[in-house]
Amino acid sequence: MMRKGLVIAGLLVVLFAGVLGTTGCTRVLLEDVEGPSGVETKNASIPLDGAERLDARITMPVGEFTLTGGGTGAMDAVFTHSRDWVPRTEYSVESSTGVLRVDQPAVSERIPFGQKANQWDIRLASAIPVDLNVELGAGQSEIDLRDVDVDKLDVLTGVGETTIDLSGARTHDVTARIEAGLGQLTVRVPRGIGVRLTSISDGIGDFSAEGLHRDGSDYVNDAYATSTTKMEITLHRGIGEVRVVSVP
Repeated sequence: MMRKGLVIAGLLVVLFAGVLGTTGCTRVLLEDVEGPSGVETKNASIPLDGAERLDARITMPVGEFTLTGGGTGAMDAVFTHSRDWVPRTEYSVESSTGVLRVDQPAVSERIPFGQKANQWDIRLASAIPVDLNVELGAGQSEIDLRDVDVDKLDVLTGVGETTIDLSGARTHDVTARIEAGLGQLTVRVPRGIGVRLTSISDGIGDFSAEGLHRDGSDYVNDAYATSTTKMEITLHRGIGEVRVVSVP
C-alpha cells in the first residue's frame, strides 16, 4: 500500500483534464529540500507586499491537498512532488490586491500514468480578506478555512474525498459555490451565523444536511432568520455522498 501522496493516476485524471487553466503573474522561485530519489520537496514563502486583500486561484490536478490559514504572508507552502511535476507559483499586487496563482503545468498538459508523489500543504494569509478559487482533480483534499477571512469561495472537486471547513468566527457575509465531482464531500458550516444552502442539482448518491432544515427548496439553519451575518452556499452535487454539517 502506498503512502498518502503517492498516487496511482491515469484514467481518473482524464475526467478533470478539461477544466484546468493557468494565469500568468510574476514567477516565484521555490526553495529545494532534499528528499527521496525522484521526489523533491520545495518551500514557498510569499510576502503580502502591501496587499490589503488576496485573490487566490489554486489548481491541483492529482494528489493530496491540504489548505489552511495561518500564513505569515500571502502564502506559505510545502510542495512534495515527483521531480518532473514541479508546481508553478506566481504572485503580484494589483490595486492593493495580491493575485496568487498556483498550478502544475507538467501534469495539466499530459495524462499522468504510474505511481507519482504529489502532496501540497498550503497556508494562506489570515490577516486580510480572501477570494479563493480551488480546482481539484483526483486525490484526497482538506480545505480548512476556519482561520481564513474568506469573502468568496469557489471549489470544484474532482475524484476522491474532500472536506471543506467553513466554520469558525465570521464577521462578514460569505458567498460559496461548491461543485462536487465523484466521491465523498463533507462541508462544515458555522452554527452561530445564518447559513443558507441552495442545492442546484440532485446528483447521484446520499445527501444529508445536519443542523439545517428545509426552507422551500433550500436548507437553512436556525440562525438564518435573525443573523446579520450570512453565509450563502450554492451546491452542485455530483456522484457520491455529500454531507453538510452544522458545527459550533
